[in-house]
Amino acid sequence: MLWLYSPRYSHARDMLAVIGLYLVALLLDLGDRAVFALTGGAVGGHALKHIVAALAAWCVARHLRRRRPARDPPCAPRRHFAKESP
Repeated sequence: MLWLYSPRYSHARDMLAVIGLYLVALLLDLGDRAVFALTGGAVGGHALKHIVAALAAWCVARHLRRRRPARDPPCAPRRHFAKESP
């Protein structure tokens, strides 16, 4: 859906970073024991998940500070998808 419609605000790619960080946090939580073993018992994946989730929250806050209304009207189809026939 992110690729089908124009964003309502600028810096929309920041949300892709948030989605990526969420996936990393999810993988760290799922691999909690493996991360714990890889770090020699220093830190588990669940603890690292919280750090990555905090980074994702920071990205959202940064996006909200930087965003401006987009030039295209909200929910307008992207130009390369809305080709008109002659």
